[in-house]
Parts: sequence; C-alpha cells; structure tokens
Amino acid sequence: GEAEGPARIVLTYEELSKVQEGDILVAVNTNPAWTPVFGYIKGVVIDRGGTLGHPAIVAREYGIPAVVNVFEGTSKIKDGQRIRVNGTEGTVYILDK
Repeated sequence: GEAEGPARIVLTYEELSKVQEGDILVAVNTNPAWTPVFGYIKGVVIDRGGTLGHPAIVAREYGIPAVVNVFEGTSKIKDGQRIRVNGTEGTVYILDK
C-alpha cells in the first residue's frame, strides 16, 4: 500500500517518544522493542534490512507500507518533512523541500 505523512527520524530507542500518530517512521533499523510504535504510524522507511527483517514483517502484520534497504533514508529525509511511501513499488517520495 501507500501512505503519506510527516517523517519522524528515529535513531535510538530513546527517541521513539517523539513519534506521533500518523507519522512515517524513518530509521536505520528496528528491533522487537520498537514494535508498539507500529500501532500508530502510517508507514516505515528503513536504511538497512530486507523483506524478512523485523520492520518489514511487523509492518506487514500491522497493514502499513514499508520500504526497506533504502541506505540513505535517515540522511536524506529531514525530520518532519512530508513524504510518501509506496510499499508495493518500493518507493519513497520527498514531498517537501
């Protein structure tokens, strides 16, 4: 599927508290401790990982789009920037400059 919303850059577990409902999580990777945040995000963009990695599997279970292995998401996308994620096509569009 596809989702659009503000990007929330999260590099550590401690930063998860800044994620708001409707955000799109942008991270290097996730682990099981991050799972609760998937209940209120609209999508996820991950720098490293594959289709069998934690973020991809959890996103599928929550029915939200995920694009993984983008390499530079956390460095090219700015916190709060509006983005569109298409999990079917594996694309991420930055909508705000």
